[in-house]
Amino acid sequence: MLNDWELAKNVNSKSPHARQPDRTGTWQFLSARALTYPEKQIVIEDELESVVHVLVHMAIRFLPHNCDDSNVGRLLYYYFDDCQATDTGYGCGALKKTAMTTGKINFQQQGRDVDLQFHWGSNSDAKHPIDELLGTLLGWFEAYYAVTDEGTGVPRTPITRDNAFYPSPTIMSMINEVDIDALFADEDPLSPEPSRAPSPSPAPKSKSRDRAADVELAAKLKNHLAMIVLFKEYLNKPWPQNDKTADKRPEDGYKLGEEADRIALANVAPPVVKRAATAVEDLEPPSTPKHRRTDDSE
Repeated sequence: MLNDWELAKNVNSKSPHARQPDRTGTWQFLSARALTYPEKQIVIEDELESVVHVLVHMAIRFLPHNCDDSNVGRLLYYYFDDCQATDTGYGCGALKKTAMTTGKINFQQQGRDVDLQFHWGSNSDAKHPIDELLGTLLGWFEAYYAVTDEGTGVPRTPITRDNAFYPSPTIMSMINEVDIDALFADEDPLSPEPSRAPSPSPAPKSKSRDRAADVELAAKLKNHLAMIVLFKEYLNKPWPQNDKTADKRPEDGYKLGEEADRIALANVAPPVVKRAATAVEDLEPPSTPKHRRTDDSE
């Protein structure tokens, strides 16, 4: 459980800044924004995000999923322990921040990008209930991060015709008067018959987010009620029996430098060639160099 009671503060405080920037909370479970912006005041959304991180941590260690056991240590390290250097010190690691902004926990396995998925059993492709539960929660935080300001957590101002900037009519008239053909008259044409050249295909439009839907999802994190209702809903669903596995976290933890050295050696070290036992037996032992006799030894 998260019980850092020494950090308890008055919930009615309206200060936008943290009273204790040098936090004594648990790094692994602090929200992505609390790690990136130590001056940020902790709000309910940060606390609920910490609950999700604890749930993810225990699920990766003890439930069946598509991350190989040999990669669990690395996944735990990059999600919970990693950090990035910033202009003010150290901030949240990339994997946790990406999970909060995309709604997916992505990791590298066998040279591919893989989204973490929890299975009903070790030999089953059916989804574990916690997979859908975490997917829903991560979707809420994805929406929250999309509609709130990065540093303060307050709602972003949407771009509308009223607050958007448009060039003045004077500037636009000057731009429209520019003869583009005259500017490039001395350049070789891109096509012998430019007028007949096919028009370039428009670039595919990026998938735009539904801001109204994001605002509605983000509102679920304003208090504890929606998450409590969600937990209650999933607790009433069927769960697999005996789904807890042995702890997949390496006993000695994950050591980034040691793995990098192991991978590097595996890629560059020449293979070891074993000689047959008969070949060793045929070798003559090295001769012992003879010492020159001295007058004293005579």
